[in-house]
Amino acid sequence: MNVWDGSSWQNIGSTPSPNVFGVNATADTQNRLSVNSAAILFNHEGADIRMKLNKNTETDTASVLFQAGFGGRAEIGLTGDDDFHFKVSPDGGSFYSAILFDKNTGQIKHMKTPRISRRMSSVQMGLGLMQWDHEMGMAEGIVYDANTHRFTVSHKGTYQISICLGALANTQTHIVMRRNTDTPSQGINQNIGQAQSTNGGNISLTILVDLEAGDFTTSALITGGLYGNASDAYNFMSMVKIA
Repeated sequence: MNVWDGSSWQNIGSTPSPNVFGVNATADTQNRLSVNSAAILFNHEGADIRMKLNKNTETDTASVLFQAGFGGRAEIGLTGDDDFHFKVSPDGGSFYSAILFDKNTGQIKHMKTPRISRRMSSVQMGLGLMQWDHEMGMAEGIVYDANTHRFTVSHKGTYQISICLGALANTQTHIVMRRNTDTPSQGINQNIGQAQSTNGGNISLTILVDLEAGDFTTSALITGGLYGNASDAYNFMSMVKIA
């Protein structure tokens, strides 16, 4: 097989393995295969076909990079670890993880969706704001203040808030969820949800609420008492932006 090197024809043998190869393009040592074309077809040979990208170590990258004007705008693949990432970039310099697929569980993680989850690990009695003093997982775009017990959002949108609690036996336990107030009273203007138990047991509350950037929510115990146990299947809350 002969190829033109720019000045003369060169014989590269019957089983060629050139260091670089360009199709209507100039290849180099960084882009050893370079193609200028309106489309590229890889066709099957009668059955399956696979394209393989093989990296060296877990911390290396095997990905497909989408560019505009030779500046990266989106990337999918194993970027820096063995989880599968979807990333985007406004400028080709800063990349933001949008979605991650966990290699061990297949779980989908929406990396930039505002969300938070916490547990209550101490017993609470009587009137007062609920103290969510045990962190669960990663928070993004929602901040919990352990001093004010506020959940403050950084993005405008519709949020789903869920609470599941264990009320003390033989108590009439009443809880409320409030917006933009630290007063644990039953004034209805700031209430966005409430639930109660007349004789202990479980209390569950799920609401949808529209919040502005900078708004905060609190949850308050009006009457009764709540179990506290960081490992309990109950006594947890979650908050996530859904729209």
